[in-house]
Amino acid sequence: MDRTKLDEKSFKAKISMKKYLNILTLWIAAILAVAPAAAKNWDVCENPDEAPLYPGSIETAFPKFVERNFTYPKEVWATHKFEKLPVIALIGTKGKVLDFMVNSEEEIPEALIAEIGNTLAKTEWFPAWKDGQAVNAFVRFYFPLQTDVVKQNYTVPTGWRNQFEKTLRMIAQHSSSDKITPLSDSDLAQLKESSEMFNTYAPIPVFYAQALMSDKRNPEATAVMRHTIENYHQANTWTDKNDMPRFEPTYRGATDVWINILHALQHEYISSADTDSLLVASILLVKERLIDGYITPKTTMKAKLDARERAERLKKNMAGDILGRYFDNNTNTWDRVTSTMDIEELTARVSYSYDRVGVSRGAQIPQLASLINSAEFKGLTGYQKDAKGKDVLNMYGTMAFALWLREGEEGLRNYIASTNSGEASKQLKSYLAKLEKNYDRNAAALADRKGVIESLACLVPPQGTDEEGCRAFYERRRAAEKVFPIKWLKSN
Repeated sequence: MDRTKLDEKSFKAKISMKKYLNILTLWIAAILAVAPAAAKNWDVCENPDEAPLYPGSIETAFPKFVERNFTYPKEVWATHKFEKLPVIALIGTKGKVLDFMVNSEEEIPEALIAEIGNTLAKTEWFPAWKDGQAVNAFVRFYFPLQTDVVKQNYTVPTGWRNQFEKTLRMIAQHSSSDKITPLSDSDLAQLKESSEMFNTYAPIPVFYAQALMSDKRNPEATAVMRHTIENYHQANTWTDKNDMPRFEPTYRGATDVWINILHALQHEYISSADTDSLLVASILLVKERLIDGYITPKTTMKAKLDARERAERLKKNMAGDILGRYFDNNTNTWDRVTSTMDIEELTARVSYSYDRVGVSRGAQIPQLASLINSAEFKGLTGYQKDAKGKDVLNMYGTMAFALWLREGEEGLRNYIASTNSGEASKQLKSYLAKLEKNYDRNAAALADRKGVIESLACLVPPQGTDEEGCRAFYERRRAAEKVFPIKWLKSN
């Protein structure tokens, strides 16, 4: 019997029927490390006076415990990226998890179920009470499988946050000084794992691709960059009800442009036949981002979480308004508020009824339905406004950079002249005049265009570069960064 697809009634029956005792003994011994002698026909209280409680609350303390004691299996993350999973657990009179199941219609990999079981075995609960006695009782909750890293505006699989932050520190260390030696094999191995686990957080796979290029593993490097582009787009776009492509709040136009330009740079560095078409595609992408305004969305992870929390509070208000005495008082969380509908199903049905039929059962329902829809929309799309000022000007500077890569100095000069002769704003003309002035100042370092491309395509000077070549490597990179908005493109 597949324990991931049992309903609650079947689960209770499974525990009470003697014919399953042997199966349960083996299962619990293997998954929860409970001694076989402890397995028995548990007496389960279905209506306790007080439901089982997790110390510090299931909403706040439990996710922190999971973060310390659970690691999302790497092989599972590659194919199944669950945000959370509903769990039904049997809490014993001593506060330990006696049994559990993942209550999902989806097929859950065994490795993930086993890791959830190992974590639950370590938890300690306040048991349920009935008539002054501790009793065995069920509890329902969501097991969190992803963790928000608010500072980086990113979500990682639970248990992987330390490696994520360690990798970012490695990136910061190499970005702050002129390193000469390529990364060690162990560092490259860690980067490879990080780029697979955090493949939609562009700075990490980009850093890995540049490290591979320095290590003269060119085919691997260009493959990583190609996958980085694909993963970034897949993670940051969605299709609305009219089949129109939209950007997620995490999308950043500058990052999108940078990974495409870097992909073209690396092909140029290895003299690939695809270089010109990739540079043309990058130039077109810059133009598109200037037109559609998706340069640097204003949304942060904190704003997204705030919108989500507001929607949840509104849903609880709605449930309280229309359910009243029909609440399931044995549920200590809001994951299930009635015997048949959870809060998501309930509010979705009420919103649908109000929007489509004009039917509502409470005075506040229309207002709440409208507020919930608004909050959820903000949580999805963010508080985005068209970017102005610095971001737009830097995107014009990026256009100059892409044209210089493709056509050299002549292409750069022609672009500045044609822009100035059009309807460019005073700010843009001033920006391009400064860019051209900086170009003239750094013309000597930029004269070796092939060398500049190498300094940007590679993380550190390639293996075998002599001391003078290493010094020139960083001089060219600094010159390019003084002229073009490369640091802005790379910042995330």
